[in-house]
Amino acid sequence: LVHDFITDAFAWNDLGAALSLSRGEGELSTYRARRTQAGGFAQVRLRWRERLAGGFLMRRGGDSYLGANAKWAWYPGGHLSWRFWNAAPKRFAALSLSYGESGGAPLHPATARGRMAPFGAAYAGGEWVPIWWQVQGANPLLEAERRQEWNLRLSWSLGTRLSGAFTLFRARADRLIQEGELVRGLLELPRWENSGRLNNAGWSFALDWHTLNGGLQWRQALAISAQSVRLERWNAAGLPELRGTLGGPGTGGRVLRFADDRPFAEFFLPVLLSVSPDGQVIHKDVNGDGFFCHCEDDAEPLGTGWPTLQLGWEHTLRWKGWSLRTLLRGVFGHRQMSVLRAVYEQPRLSFQNQVRTAKFLPQTDDFLPISSHYVEKASFLRLEFLQLGYAFGQGPERPAPRWSLTLTAHNLFSLSGYSGLDPEPRLADPGAALNGSFPPEEKDPLLLGLDRRNTYAKTRGWALGVVVEW
Repeated sequence: LVHDFITDAFAWNDLGAALSLSRGEGELSTYRARRTQAGGFAQVRLRWRERLAGGFLMRRGGDSYLGANAKWAWYPGGHLSWRFWNAAPKRFAALSLSYGESGGAPLHPATARGRMAPFGAAYAGGEWVPIWWQVQGANPLLEAERRQEWNLRLSWSLGTRLSGAFTLFRARADRLIQEGELVRGLLELPRWENSGRLNNAGWSFALDWHTLNGGLQWRQALAISAQSVRLERWNAAGLPELRGTLGGPGTGGRVLRFADDRPFAEFFLPVLLSVSPDGQVIHKDVNGDGFFCHCEDDAEPLGTGWPTLQLGWEHTLRWKGWSLRTLLRGVFGHRQMSVLRAVYEQPRLSFQNQVRTAKFLPQTDDFLPISSHYVEKASFLRLEFLQLGYAFGQGPERPAPRWSLTLTAHNLFSLSGYSGLDPEPRLADPGAALNGSFPPEEKDPLLLGLDRRNTYAKTRGWALGVVVEW
């Protein structure tokens, strides 16, 4: 009789893990965890006539995943608005200022704790005794990451025809949780610490206007935003770090650099200049020593995967029973690395077929190290949505049921110079191993602009719908 299973979370039928666990002969891992979060807040709101309004909020929150001495924190917030022009209920202009703080906790339960791991076994007293070794140091002072955000907003409305808003924003993410080092004599242990700081600043503009011309109604909504993200401080030591491996084969090295007072997650690679007549690949000698090495000395920044400008433009036309809706969306200023190209355009990898794209270099059979050749501008303009509809019968007196017919299309076309499958910004990374080994909720938010091999082509969809109203 096989019994004494500690769990049924096996990827295969492993009967040998029954009694061997209680005897100390087997190994088993588990994802079981318990998390406790609690919080409360107090809020005060004030208003004076229709001109001034304000409020203050104080929140207290705690998380069991944080350090033993830093599980709780205060998060203040407040706002103040002034309606300096108020001609009618829908004709006004107002200025508002708001500030708020929030926190972020680690995803894993043992981030702030010390961890032990099995390290073989020793034969003592006539039996094998497992040996455990410390692999992570505890940090009882590990705090929640702090986000502080300011918003200054000017909003207005000129009746039912025109309204808009302009916003300036600035956000700072402080005390970012990074892997550091704990030194105890001759023992050096990794541990998680609060060390990083990130700044995000920019503006947004929104405009909504309506046009009436006889029976024709035309509504347009425009939204534009611009921002820049800068890394003020990366780690306590002040040293830059390279991250972001592409995964094999033939794509070794890290492609993203994190350094103090630099753009966040910028590509940092050698620059490919040309191919010589005899097939030699020529790279830029960045440090000017007369030689090229595939190293940090001959690499330079190549931009980041974070977009600098985004826009959305929506149109709605109505005439008699007809209606037409469109959404045009654009994202600009970001760079993207096509991992597909970096892997399959290598001339020297004989165990796979070469993919000859427009950027393939047929004049050389030399090995192409990862360089600027695979980093592309990925700005795009896309017709995201189009819907054409017709409602049979008009006027409030039309009898029930009321019938409407719609034809809807998604992702009709994209205008972009990017050669990959989809120029959409990659603002989190699924992992290099197996080209997507991280669970969806644990994607790495630090690695931007990596277009992995698990990317599927963007699909175009059509839908014909019938709407019946009773």
